Formats: sequence, C-alpha cells, structure tokens
Amino acid sequence: MLDLLEKWQIADGVVRITLFRILPGKELEVGRSIETLCEKMGLKQDSFRVFRLFGSYDLVFIQANASLTTSDFVKLGTIPFITASSEYVCYKWEDRKTKSATFGIGEILNPILGLCFVKINPTIVQSSGLGPEVAFVEYLRNKLSKIHMVGSLGWFEVILLLSESSLSSILNIIGEELPRLIYRYETPEQQGSTSFFFAEKTLSLIGHELDVSDPKIKTNRSTVPLPKSNSSGGVLSINFSLSCKPRAMGTIESEAIKHFGLRGEEKHINFRFGPRDLEFAVPLDKIKTLNELIQKLDKFRLSNMDTLIKTYTDIQYNYNEHDWWIDASEHSNDVKGYLILEISEEEARNLVSLGPEGAAVASSIYKYNNLVGNDIVTDAFVDILRFIEVTRKLASTAKNGLTVAQRRQIIRRLRDTKDAIAQRSQGVYVGIEEAPFATSSSGIGIVRILKALDCFVTVILNRLQKKWNGFVLCGDFSRFEHRDDLIVVPTDAALDVQRYWAITHETMHVLQHISPNELSAREIFPSNKGPAVSRYAEVGTSFWYIVHEICAEVLDYSVCCQLDLKEYLTTIWTYLIDRIFEHHDKEQLRSYLFRSFAVICYDQLVSSHGVDRALLNPTSVKSTICGKLDYFRAYDVLRPLFEQDERGEVEFEIIVKEFIADILPALPDLFERIEEIVPVARSGAKKQSKKVLAGYIRRLKGGRILMENELHNPEVLAWLMGRTTIDNLPDKGTIAWILSLWNMYHVQRLGPDLTKLIS
Repeated sequence: MLDLLEKWQIADGVVRITLFRILPGKELEVGRSIETLCEKMGLKQDSFRVFRLFGSYDLVFIQANASLTTSDFVKLGTIPFITASSEYVCYKWEDRKTKSATFGIGEILNPILGLCFVKINPTIVQSSGLGPEVAFVEYLRNKLSKIHMVGSLGWFEVILLLSESSLSSILNIIGEELPRLIYRYETPEQQGSTSFFFAEKTLSLIGHELDVSDPKIKTNRSTVPLPKSNSSGGVLSINFSLSCKPRAMGTIESEAIKHFGLRGEEKHINFRFGPRDLEFAVPLDKIKTLNELIQKLDKFRLSNMDTLIKTYTDIQYNYNEHDWWIDASEHSNDVKGYLILEISEEEARNLVSLGPEGAAVASSIYKYNNLVGNDIVTDAFVDILRFIEVTRKLASTAKNGLTVAQRRQIIRRLRDTKDAIAQRSQGVYVGIEEAPFATSSSGIGIVRILKALDCFVTVILNRLQKKWNGFVLCGDFSRFEHRDDLIVVPTDAALDVQRYWAITHETMHVLQHISPNELSAREIFPSNKGPAVSRYAEVGTSFWYIVHEICAEVLDYSVCCQLDLKEYLTTIWTYLIDRIFEHHDKEQLRSYLFRSFAVICYDQLVSSHGVDRALLNPTSVKSTICGKLDYFRAYDVLRPLFEQDERGEVEFEIIVKEFIADILPALPDLFERIEEIVPVARSGAKKQSKKVLAGYIRRLKGGRILMENELHNPEVLAWLMGRTTIDNLPDKGTIAWILSLWNMYHVQRLGPDLTKLIS
C-alpha cells in the first residue's frame, strides 16, 4: 500500500454529484431549468452535466471544479418540483508521474451514463485503510481505463462513472464486466484469500442526457437504439411501476392499457402491495429507440401528473449465464457477529419505570440496534455506540428515580444521538435507495469526515491515556462546542483543515469531563484552602466558568500546541475577530482576554522558572501582561479598550485589574495541576521539528496522503496549519488531510472492532 500511496495523490478539482427525485411529468423541465440557472450563475457549460436517470432517482447533476465547502447548487434558488435529493462531495486520484486524473467532466460527453456506487468491505478497510481504494485505482488504470472513478467523502467510498454512446455497451459493462471486476477483485493484502469480497454493496444507476428525451432535439447523436437480443441471450425489459392517489387507480389502469397498448395475458397490470400501487411491463415490440421509449413514458406522466405521486422505470437486462457469480457455500459455517446493545427484559422494565426519559433511553437502544442489525450499514453508526452505552448507564444506575439534573442530561444526550444518527444516515445504502430524507447540516454525506474528526480527537486523548466514549457532531453554527464528552464542530470547519486546531480546546474540555479526579474544580480548589480559592469550585458561577475555560485554554497551549506564544495568540485572535466577535461585546472580550492573559502568565513561568508561586503576585503578573500591550493594540476590535473614557479611565487597564483580582488567586493551584498532566502528554508525543512538519504540509498541498507515523501528533500539525502566516491549503490538500486521518482511524483500530462482521 505504501508504494501505491506514493504513486497516487489527490488531484485538483472537487466533483459534486447530486441525485434528485422529481414530480412525475416534470423531469425534463427541471433538468432544463438547472442547466439554464447554472449558465446564468456563471458556471461554464463544460463544467457540469445534467442527466436523467432510470430507477428511484430522476436526475443527476455532476459538477467539476466545484467548491469543497460551498455548494453552487444552493445558490440557484428554489427550483419547483424537486421532492428529494442526495449529494456526494467527491475527489479524484491522480498519478503523480503522468499527472492524469481518474475522472474529468470531458470524459462523460456520450449520451448514456452509468453510475455505480461501491461500498468497500468495511472489514478489510479496517485493516488496510486506503489500501483497497488505491489498489482499485491502480487496477482500473491498468486494465479498465474506460471506467472512470471518483472517491466520496460519504458512506459509499467509490463511485464509478461510465460514458457510452449505446445502451447495450453500458448494460454489458454493468451487467458483465463490472460484477466480475468488483466481486472477484483482490487487493495485494488479500490475494489468495478464499473468503475475500471487495464490495460490500453496489448500487448501479443508468441515465441519459436531456437531449435524448427532448422531443425538440432530433440529431443522430441524440438517437440511441434499444439493444436487441445478443448472441448470449441477453434480453432487455422495462418495468414501469407507480404510486398514485387511490381514487385514480381505475383511471390510471385504463390509461396505461390504452397508452401502452397492453394486450394479452403476458402484458397485464399488477396490483402491488406496498408503497407502489401498479406495475406492468412496457411492450417494446414497436419501440426501436430509447428516445421513443422515454417520450412515450413522459407523455403518460404528463397526462396523469395530477394523480401520480411517483413513478419508477426499472431497466432489466437478463443474461442466460452469469460466470461472475461467486459460490458462497464454502462460507456457510462462518459465524456472523453484530455490534448491538443487548438489553434484558428486567432492565427494560426498570428503564420504563423511570418515566418518559428512561423509556426514551430504552427506545434509543432499540432504534440503534435496528440500524446496526444490518451489517452492511453498521460502520456508519458504530462510532456512537459507546456514547449510547454511557447514556444507558446514566439511566440504569439511577437510584430512587431520576433527578431533574439527570433528566436534563439524558434528554440532551438523546437529542445529540438523534442528530448524530441523522448525519450518519445521509447517503447510506438504505437512504439513497429508499428514503433519502435524513439530513445533515451540510446536506452531504459526511461519514468519512466524521471518522477523520473522531481520529483527531481520539489520538490526543489516547496519548493522555484517556478512553473517550463520545463522538463528533457537525453543527449548524460557527462556534466549536463541547457537551460532556461530545464535541460539536461547525460543518464548514469540518471541511477546513486550517481550523482543525480549534477542536483541541474542546478536546481539553472533554478531558476535564472524563478526568474529574484530576481536573474538576472541586479537586483543584478544595474548601480547606479558604474562600478566596474555594469560590472557583462552585459549579455554574461566573468564577467557575471562566476558570474552567482558562484550564482548557492552558491545557490546549501546553499539550496540543508547539507554536511560540506570539504565533499561538495570533492564531487565536485572528480567528476570534473573523468568526466570533460580531459585535463589540465587553463581557465576551473580557472572557477571551482573561484566557489569553492566563496563557501569557503560564508561558512566562514555565519557559524560565517552572511554576513558582512567588512569581504569581499582582506586580509580576501585571508587568507580564503589560509587556504584551503592543500586541493587543494591533487589533482594531481591541483598540477602543486603550482609549480614555469620559472619566479618564482606560478599559484595558480595568480588565487587567479585574483579572488580577478575580483570576490570579486560582492560577497557582491551576498551573500546578496542569503541570502534573503535561508530562504524560509529552511522554507519548513524538517531537518533530518545524522543518519536518513543514514538509508534511507541502505534501498535503500536493494532495499527498500522510501515513500514521507522520500523524503521530495531528494536533501539532493542525496548529501549524492554522497559523495566519501559512498559505491557504487547496481543496485537494484538505481532502488529503481528511483521508489521512480516516486511514489512520482504521489501520490503528481506533473505532469498535468490525472483524466479527463476516460477509
């Protein structure tokens, strides 16, 4: 794998693939609207393509050279008649030597399109990380160059794109060549393994460009003949099913018989049980081209659009022999495991007896088990397993009923669990094929991004010898947050490598939560030290809050960051001014200044003398902070603090005095406790020079994947990339960073073990 990762890198240009469901009869109209609006917005005609699809989805929009963080499609405004969508943010691999990428928008210019979404077997991903994907890239390039490929940041890791001028060519590739390739393909690590399966799930879609179905367009290029039975006995059939309003079923049936000329016993309409109401095979004996077929289907949709709810056109192509079928009988004795949470009848009754919150905990366990009961989608949800277990423990161990505080905590955790499941459901198999209505705040599938974020936090806490039971949730707002052992990362920041450093502060808050014996205020500021110190242990007070934040800030600086003090402060304050300080809020400024003052004092002590209580006196602290006045004056948002008010007072000086009066008494005990923790972090850290780290950043800028030995301290690299003096990382660098963390998450087994999931 190392050799292949040295050969291949992420290419320039993000690809966005969006699937749409459209109201029956409006498919072509919506497709043309998308084309027109994109051109009006300024997208070049050669940067996107719109195809109609058969099956559960009706349209696909493919955009090259798109933005990683922002969708151009949402800028188009409301487009009527779209009923559902599923979006994938994708990347291309590139051969470093030839600079040739695995996909280009100019490679899908033919009228017929094939899409194949491939879920790589998660049990081999867990052991090999990116190995199977890059090996597959290499195989396609050497053996099947006509199949183009992009990688996805969602649940499906790979999307294959086929472009042909005839329907028969697409059917042959998808029906014969692709299964033979995918099912029997082996990575170098798996060669010789009799029980190896590369693809855990595939989903294939066939589409055509809009001109094929547009009756106004009549050219030789847009005319696509229907395939005839070939020498191997291949037979094409079109099954048309629909959902409609109950009162219209009789009319629809009569219309279908008349419109399609259904006659005889073999050409009849079936009544279906389930979401679809009627189904029939479309007679093809008088239809010679795909154009004629689509226009006939469209005419039926248009004439009945007032009563149709959804239509499905399924292409079926039967071969007499399938030499790519694999006999799985030899694996019939394999024991399949499931990562589910078992709950006894007694425990379930006890939870219900606690009231609605306890019953909701039991219900959340059942719902989670429903998700992971299908091993195909288990890997999308396993990272929240430990969080649910902790929630369950909170409820199950409650004595004499739940307190108000416990109820609130459980409600919050259940709400976070629901949001996490919704985000992880976006674009998974059951969602894309059946009901893609679970939405994440980003609107895209982000399963691989979430695992990368999980890796980032887990590595830091592992080095501190702490077990993390939480997960990462992408939020709708610009602020990073923590809630107990949960970390909330703004969605745009999850796709912005140069803001990953901000996650480390929240990780230190998680450390406070999971290490109460070391970092709780009650432990650091016991009552026997007198009221001047013990006041910081009163949870929920302003004193407790600011010292709680200062503790996380100093831990962040000492444990996660190798920048010097000026670079650290510049990174922090540039971010605060750009993202946080929307208005001149005195209390907000005061809080962040207190945090920076504490870091300045800590740095001054440990860089020269260590934590010396004698040096933490008002005179010394004031002198240390005032030595940084020119630094703070440089920011426009802080400049008014240095002006005299009508009383002749300077606000900044008042804030310094408040810091000395309100915070200084806490610093000696706080710094001593932090210095007890820092050696543990440093003992597990691998010291890397700025020159070496700068080399890693150059690799990322080129789209290169970093291996786990290069990501021993990802937070140090994140802080270095967050510096304002560094050039912006291109999108391919961000994707390379995400995939590097994702790869590390798997090969170092940082998540729950999937090896029991034999498939």
